[in-house]
Amino acid sequence: IGGTGATDNGAGSAVAMDAAVQHLTRQYGDLANSQTLKTPSQTFVNLGIGWLAPQRDWSVSLRVRNLFDRTLALSRNVIPPFGINTAYYNAPRTIVATVRFDD
Repeated sequence: IGGTGATDNGAGSAVAMDAAVQHLTRQYGDLANSQTLKTPSQTFVNLGIGWLAPQRDWSVSLRVRNLFDRTLALSRNVIPPFGINTAYYNAPRTIVATVRFDD
């Protein structure tokens, strides 16, 4: 679920904002729905804001993924004969800032 909004401040520049909520239900890593391979339900929040200069040549943006820095297993794998029990985790909170100039 997400939303985007933009506004012109009257001086020609524009501000855009977006937000998204990503929800994943619990999942199982095998057909038997083994509890050892279960990953929990998880929800992530992502935000962004950007500014565009009046001449449309400069833009600045800031984005945050996984705003609340939740760390959860996205998938699991178990190989008993080898004693392997692994998990793949989501990325930590990530902040990306950009400045762009189009000549």
